[in-house]
Amino acid sequence: MQDESMADTGRGKTDLGDKAPWCDLNQIEAVYDSAHVALCVFDANLRYVRVNRRMAEINGIPAAEHLGRTPREVVPDLAPQAEAILRRILATGQPVLDVEFSGTTKGRPGVLRTWIEQWLPLRDAEGRVIGVSVSAEEVTNQRAAERALQESELCHRQMVDSLPVLVWTCRPDGYCDFVSRQWEDYTGVAAHDQLGDGWSAVLHPDDRQRTIDAWRTAVEGRGEYCQEYRIRRHDGEYHWFKTQGRPIRDAAGHITRWFGTCADIHDQKLAEAGLKSLNETLEERVSQRAAEAEQKAAQLRMLALELTRAEQRQRRRLAQILHDHLQQLLVGARMKLGLLGRRLPDERLARFVKDVDRLLDESIAESRSLTVELSPPILYDAGLTGGLEWLARQMGQKHHLAVEVCADPRAEPADEGLRVFLFQAVRELLFNVVKHARVDRACVRSQVVDDRTIRIEVADDGSGFKAAGEQRRRPLAGGFGLFSIEERLKLLGGRLEVSSIPGKGTHVVMEVPDEQALIEAIEPALSPPPSTGTGLTGPTSPAAARRRVLVADDHPIVRKGLADLLREQPEIELVGEARDGVEAVEMARQLQPDVVVIDVCMPRLNGIEATRRLLAERPSMRVIGLSMHQEEDMARAMREAGAVAYLSKDTPADVLIPSILNSPPE
Repeated sequence: MQDESMADTGRGKTDLGDKAPWCDLNQIEAVYDSAHVALCVFDANLRYVRVNRRMAEINGIPAAEHLGRTPREVVPDLAPQAEAILRRILATGQPVLDVEFSGTTKGRPGVLRTWIEQWLPLRDAEGRVIGVSVSAEEVTNQRAAERALQESELCHRQMVDSLPVLVWTCRPDGYCDFVSRQWEDYTGVAAHDQLGDGWSAVLHPDDRQRTIDAWRTAVEGRGEYCQEYRIRRHDGEYHWFKTQGRPIRDAAGHITRWFGTCADIHDQKLAEAGLKSLNETLEERVSQRAAEAEQKAAQLRMLALELTRAEQRQRRRLAQILHDHLQQLLVGARMKLGLLGRRLPDERLARFVKDVDRLLDESIAESRSLTVELSPPILYDAGLTGGLEWLARQMGQKHHLAVEVCADPRAEPADEGLRVFLFQAVRELLFNVVKHARVDRACVRSQVVDDRTIRIEVADDGSGFKAAGEQRRRPLAGGFGLFSIEERLKLLGGRLEVSSIPGKGTHVVMEVPDEQALIEAIEPALSPPPSTGTGLTGPTSPAAARRRVLVADDHPIVRKGLADLLREQPEIELVGEARDGVEAVEMARQLQPDVVVIDVCMPRLNGIEATRRLLAERPSMRVIGLSMHQEEDMARAMREAGAVAYLSKDTPADVLIPSILNSPPE
C-alpha cells in the first residue's frame, strides 16, 4: 500500500519499517531534489521508494508516479539490466559502481541516452540489506563527443596511413610519440619500439649520429628540420629518405608538438649518383679531348713553324744557288764574251757580241733581283726592322709607293723562319696597296704587345672594300693572299684582323707570339697527356698493362666460351675460372686479378654477396656482373654491391671487352 501523504513528497511507506533510513528525509528533501545528478532508492521488492526531480525528468514521469512501481513499469528498455543489478546487490550486499546504461526513456522518446550509475546497498541496524540507492549522471553528450573524437582519430589515422610517405609526430621536447603504419611495414620494427629515440635504431650506422645531432639542434633552436639519411628496410637493405619536420605552435606561439614526413628518395639518389658519375666521365673525356686537341693544335703550330723554316731554307738555298752558281756562270760568260768582243775585227760581229753582253747583264740583274726577293740578305744582316726599311725603299723605287716605317727594335723575331714569314706577309700587303688601293702612300708599324706578342700593322687611306671576308679569301695576284696569311698566322698561334671602309682605306693587323712564347706554348702540349686512370681509351700498345681477369660462372659451356673469348684478347690475361661464388672469392685471394667477371646466380654463394666480399677484401678490384636476366632490381643490387657494370650474357664481345679494358689495373 502507498501512503497518500508520502506520495505527494515522493516518499513511500514500505516494509522497511519504522527504522528505515529515510524516515527523516523531510529534513533533506530540498537538497535531495535539487541535486544535479539523478537519484532514486529501491526497496527489497525492486520498487521505487524515493525519486528526485532530476530522475523524474530523465524518465519523463512525475516523481510520485514512480513510487511503488518497478523498473519494468517505468523504464522498460533499461529494466532487465537494472533488475539484474538490484537482485545481485540484494543477494551479495556488494555495491556495483560505474555501470553504464544506454537506452531510451519517456523523457526524450526515440533518443538514445547514456548514463553512468553508482548502485549502493542500504542496510538496517543489524546490517541486513533492505534496499538499494542509485545515483545516475547522464553522459550522453560526453559519449557522443568521445565517439566523434574516436571517429575523427580513426579517420585521420586512416588518412595518415594511406599517405605515400612515412609520418611521425614528437612532443615539444623531441620525444617521438607517434609513427604511422608505414614505418612498421617498411622497417619491420614494431611501432612502439620506434617511439622515443627508438627510431634511430633503423638508421644507417654512418648516418645515425649526424641525424640525431641535427634533430637535437632543431629541437633546441625551435626551427624546421630537414635531413637526408638511409633507413633499413625489413629485408635489411638501406634506402635513402628525406625527412622534413616543423613545429606546430599554439596561438601564443608555444610549440605543442612536431609534425614530420619521410619520403623515399632512393631512386633520386641513384639518379643523382649516376648523373654525377656521368658528368665526371664527360668532364674527364672533355678534358682528355681538350688535351688531345691542344696537343694537335701545338703539333700544327710546330708544323707551321717548321714549314716556315723549311720554306725559308728552300728560299735561301735557291738564292744561294742563284748567287753562287747561276750568277757566277753568267758573270763568267759575260767576261769571256767581253774578251771575244775585243778580238773580233768584224764590226758587225762586235755589235752582235754587245747585244749578247747586254742580255747577259739583264740576266744577271734579274737573277740578283730574284735572289733578293727569295731571301733578302738584309733580313739576316739587319733583322726584320732593317728588312722593312729596305722593303719601303724597294716599293718606292719600283712601284712609286711611299712607305712610312715605324719599327720597334724589340719587335724582332729570333727565329729566321718567323722573321721571313712576317717580311713576306708585309710585302704581300704592300703589293695589295699598290694593286687595289689607288694611293701612293702607306704606313707600316711594328711593336711588342704584352712583352710576348709581335704586332705589325699595314694601313693606307685608299679605296678600301666592302666584302672583307671575300677579299680575305681571294688570293692576291702573285702571292698567297690574305686568306693564306690568316691561316698561317692561326697555325702559329696568331691572328689577322682586317678592317676596311670604302673610300677610307684599309687597316690590317697581324699578331703572332714571339719564338720563345711560341715554343713555351708548344712544348708542354706536345707531351702526351697524363693518364687520368679512367681507362676511357683502353690500352694503346702491346706494352700497355694487361688486365688480369678471373671468370666465375656455374655453367661450364658459358664459362668456357668466356674463357676462350678472353684468351684471344692480347690486352687480357685470363688468370682463372671459378665454378661458384665461394670458389671465386678463394681464387681471387690467391690470384689477385684486376677484374672479376662473375655470374649473378650461382650455387653456394651468389654473385651479389660474392661481389661484396671481394670488394671488402680488395676495394681496388673491379667486378662486372653477368646474367641471362635483365631485371633492373638485379642490376641495381649488383651496382649497390660495388659492381662497375651489369651486362647480359648475350652482350656482344665488342661491348664486354671494352667494359673489361675500361677497368684499369692497379
